[in-house]
Order: sequence, then C-alpha cells, then structure tokens
Amino acid sequence: MGELCKAITYSKKKIASCVHNLTQHPLSDLSIILLDILKQNVVALQVVNVYHNIPTQGHGLYPLFSYNTDELTPTLFIGDFNTHSLLWSLLDSTTSSWAREFED
Repeated sequence: MGELCKAITYSKKKIASCVHNLTQHPLSDLSIILLDILKQNVVALQVVNVYHNIPTQGHGLYPLFSYNTDELTPTLFIGDFNTHSLLWSLLDSTTSSWAREFED
C-alpha cells in the first residue's frame, strides 16, 4: 500500500490567492507542506507545516534539521513533531533521542 498524506493546511477562500503551496520544493512531501504567504506579490511569510511520522528507528526530521531558511523571510514551523523534551513534556515522559537536536 502507498504512503498516506500526513499533513494538511487550510486557508480561507478569501486569501487563497495569496497562499502558494510549494509542492516542488525538495523539502515538500506527504508529511511536510511549505507555503509562501504573499503580500503585494512578495513573500511575507513562509509556513512549514510538519507531521513527524516516527520511523521504527531514529527519527524522520533530518531534512527539516538541514533546511536553511531565507534570513530575510520570516518562517514559521508548525505541526505535530511527535517529540518529547524536558523543556516541554510532562516529567514522566520519555525524552526523544533527537530532542536535543530538535531544541537546537
């Protein structure tokens, strides 16, 4: 069976013409959606929407960790990262092995 889409983004029809889904971006896949939000035909914000589907070993965030954002474009990373850390998880949660890298 093929892979299933894990991430979705919704925008109001009123602003849909200002939202560009970067489906051809190297980071874009069934679990990561990249959107450029335009203001006067200039990228005002990039949104990276992530669902981290944890593989049987390690993690699947390597492409995200190596993604270089444009320093001139505000970028918002949102989603379900399925990551536990001492910084934000309950005390009895097991810290994810990649949590320190994620925090950095």
